[in-house]
Amino acid sequence: MNTEQKEKAFHEHAPKERGASMRKSSTHDVTKEESEELEQQYQKLRQAAFARRAKGASKRAKNALENTYRFKILVALKQHPAIRGRARRALTEWYREGLKALPPNPDLPWLQEKIWTALSQSVRVATVFALAETDQRPDAVHELYKEIRKLLQPFRGRPTSSDLSKILPEALRLRAQEFSFGEIARRLCPEKHKHNKACTDRIRLALGEYSKTSREK
Repeated sequence: MNTEQKEKAFHEHAPKERGASMRKSSTHDVTKEESEELEQQYQKLRQAAFARRAKGASKRAKNALENTYRFKILVALKQHPAIRGRARRALTEWYREGLKALPPNPDLPWLQEKIWTALSQSVRVATVFALAETDQRPDAVHELYKEIRKLLQPFRGRPTSSDLSKILPEALRLRAQEFSFGEIARRLCPEKHKHNKACTDRIRLALGEYSKTSREK
C-alpha cells in the first residue's frame, strides 16, 4: 500500500472512530446519571428506614411508660389505704383511661388538644410517681405540687376582687330553679360591671366546681 492509499484509508476510518468515541462518552454520561439517581433513591429509602426505626423506638418507650404508670397506680391503691375518697376515685379513673386517649378539656377550647394531652399526661405521671415514693417520702405529692405552683407563679395574674364563694350556695339554688347563668350573674355577681359572657362563664365554671365538690362530700 503506497502513501496515497494509506492517507485515504486513514480518512475513511477516522470519522468512524470519532463517532465510536462519542458514543462511548455518551454511554458513560448516562451511566453516571443513573448512578446519581440510584444514590438519591438509596438515601431516601435509608432515611425512611431510620424514621420508621425512630418511630418504633418512640412507640416502645411510650408503651413502657404506660405499663409502668398503670403498675404504680395499682401499687398505690393496694399499699396505701390512706388514699381514699376523691383521690382513690381519681386514681381508679386514671388507671382505666391510661395515657393514650385523654379527652380534650371542654373548658379550654382555645388550647390545642395535643398540648392539653401532653400537660395532662405529664401531671398524671408525675403525681403517680410521687405517690409511689410516699413510703420513703410522705410529703412527695405535696412537694411535687409545690414545685408546680412555683412554675405557675409568674403567670397567675391579678386575683379577682370579688369572692364568688359567698354567692355560690345561692347560685346553686337558683340554678336548681332553672335560672339561666346570665340571670344568676345579674342577680348575684358582686362586681360593678356589665355582666357579659366573661362574667357569666366565670360564675358557670365556679358553680360547676362547687356543685361537684358538694356532691362528693
